[in-house]
Amino acid sequence: MEDICREIIERQKKQTDQLTQRLLEYIRAHSLDYDISMERVADNFGLSINRLCNIVKEATNYAFREYVVINRMHKAKQLLEETDILINEISLMVGYSNVSHFIKTFKANYNITPSQYRTQMQVKLGRLGTHSTELPSNH
Repeated sequence: MEDICREIIERQKKQTDQLTQRLLEYIRAHSLDYDISMERVADNFGLSINRLCNIVKEATNYAFREYVVINRMHKAKQLLEETDILINEISLMVGYSNVSHFIKTFKANYNITPSQYRTQMQVKLGRLGTHSTELPSNH
């Protein structure tokens, strides 16, 4: 009887681990969607909102909304470092329809604005000032 109980518990744990993996992958894949919501994700996985929140919190130590924001900010930092895309376009690309809200959220997370972060990274990577604005002289 103990072996049967142990096997059932192990099978349930494996199923829970698989669900958690699929759930986190889904959230990462859709965290840049401006309309991602707990309701949509919970419905997609046949979970209650409470169960969804508990799974995310247990797996990541973050609340659902915090986990989405972390994913968005990570992508924003990557775009700021690797591209010259305008801040308002990056805002849209990472799920914020309001650029002011994006800037405020970025600053709340990193104590620096997106444009300040980009400048800081360009200096750090030696890319600032590589494009001269002076016209070549005709000597």
